[in-house]
Amino acid sequence: LVAVTPARTAGTDIIDRGGSIFAELDESNRRRVDLWIVGLSIAAEYPWTGAGPETYPLLFREHARDRLSRERQAAFAPFRPESPHNVYIAAADNAGIPAASAYLALLAVVVGRLWRRLHAGGGWWSAALLAAVAGHLVTDFFITAEFSGSWLFWILLGSAVVAESGDAYGGTGSVEAVELQEDGGEGLHGSRVGQASTIEAP
Repeated sequence: LVAVTPARTAGTDIIDRGGSIFAELDESNRRRVDLWIVGLSIAAEYPWTGAGPETYPLLFREHARDRLSRERQAAFAPFRPESPHNVYIAAADNAGIPAASAYLALLAVVVGRLWRRLHAGGGWWSAALLAAVAGHLVTDFFITAEFSGSWLFWILLGSAVVAESGDAYGGTGSVEAVELQEDGGEGLHGSRVGQASTIEAP
């Protein structure tokens, strides 16, 4: 009972916090939504090529005047917002909607391949990779990172692709016997493990 009560309280706190993301009474969440609104406005003004890297702080005031109420503008008066606090919106602001769409398409392909491999019996490794990638994608809704320089995330994506394509290229370690015939007629026998082949004379 002593252990369950704190766990239940913590779970309730997490649910309440999640439900308050868009609550008007939570100032931090209101600011986050305002940053997103301004970011979307910038992306709409520069849809094809984006406004360029690190331009969000330069364009914030102009778009805030058009999109936010006077009260919400006043809430940002003491600050200089540096980013929309959303990786996907930041990608559209910096490089344009086509670039952001290509980024999202890449993520969708990787997640889809991991999902298929998991349902095909990929095991704990596929499940762990999928959970790690999914967790990163969710947190990207609430932070702004330089997505092209997030080396850990790209390592995760690369690992996901390698794990999923292992079966397609024989990466499971299966051994297949092969016979090679020389021009002179002498037989050579070998074995192939994945894509590596070993050959030995009879």
